[in-house]
Amino acid sequence: MARGESARTTDRPQFQAMLQHLSEDPTVTVLIVHKLDRLARNLEDHVTVRSQLRKLGVQLISVTESLEESASGMLVEGILASIAEFYSSNLAQEVMKGMTEKARRGSWPSFAPVGYKNIRIDGQGGRFGEAVIIPDEEQAPLVRQAFELYGTGEWTLTDLHQEMTHRGLSARKGTISRSRLAKMLKNKAYLGKVVWNGVEYPGSHPPLISEELFWQVQDVFRLHDLAKDRRRKHPHYLKGTLYCASCESRLSTMTAKGRYPYFYCLGRQTGATTCTEPYTPAEDLERQVEALYQRIQLPHHLAASLSQRLQTEIDTRETNRTRSAELLTQRLNRLDTERDKLLKAYYAEAITLNQLKTEQHRPKPPAPTTNSPKPPERCRS
Repeated sequence: MARGESARTTDRPQFQAMLQHLSEDPTVTVLIVHKLDRLARNLEDHVTVRSQLRKLGVQLISVTESLEESASGMLVEGILASIAEFYSSNLAQEVMKGMTEKARRGSWPSFAPVGYKNIRIDGQGGRFGEAVIIPDEEQAPLVRQAFELYGTGEWTLTDLHQEMTHRGLSARKGTISRSRLAKMLKNKAYLGKVVWNGVEYPGSHPPLISEELFWQVQDVFRLHDLAKDRRRKHPHYLKGTLYCASCESRLSTMTAKGRYPYFYCLGRQTGATTCTEPYTPAEDLERQVEALYQRIQLPHHLAASLSQRLQTEIDTRETNRTRSAELLTQRLNRLDTERDKLLKAYYAEAITLNQLKTEQHRPKPPAPTTNSPKPPERCRS
């Protein structure tokens, strides 16, 4: 077996290669392991592998344990396999408990995200102290640039990935992938927070970006998701309203080479008429329709009335928008206060981890932005 491979699963490449070799080479009749827990660390896998070895006529020998094929020997072997499973499960629980406690203290519990690096602060007496993360001098500015560029809404994720790769943004194991870049742009670690096992904790590491920039980027993601949903067929706004001047058949649209929209006569296309009108660029018909509308004027009194109604509607919407922003700000402040109280209650063991998760995952209102659209200019009659 491969040195250093965990025995928690039988899907290990070297382990599977060994079983394959045993099934293909009948001259191998003995399998030697240091301990049973190196063969498998759960009872189900142990029984499965043991059954395979018996069918192949391969004897299992443990260097440190006495194994016998008798009934009592199989009982002892089963007990040893159960102990190995308990050890593995208990170790995993203890590791998870330690990492959760570390997250509660605000320390990053695993490998540092892109833009940070793991270091260990020296403890007292020269001993190793707490493992923490700090900004990486080279990668942190690039992470900040990625957020700033994507937050403008002018970059697709693919274009941003190419640009940031060109600038040198990289992960611990090399070039960052497009999917990992997307996860990076959604990671609250860059706000100075630690999200572990579904719970959000205040982190001890410095943030790389502001809250405003982070939520601005999330808004861009939502807009792009909406654009994907709408990126089907968009009928031209004049479709269904134009008719052929020659045969009076309805005009329909098509897009040549996926870029240039044209109108064509359905009568000619279907053969229902003898029309010979050619395909017409949509841009030409748009200009003709615009010229037609420019010759249409409303009476002065009607234009003045519509202008007044429109201005009233604009004023009402602006008042409602301002009021809504104030209410959202008040609610966000209240939620922040509630979150701090929840964390204090959790630290004081007044509530359980599941209760904390449930409260933290409650839907939150969208953060009011400082760059809300300006109200339209006042209408003139």
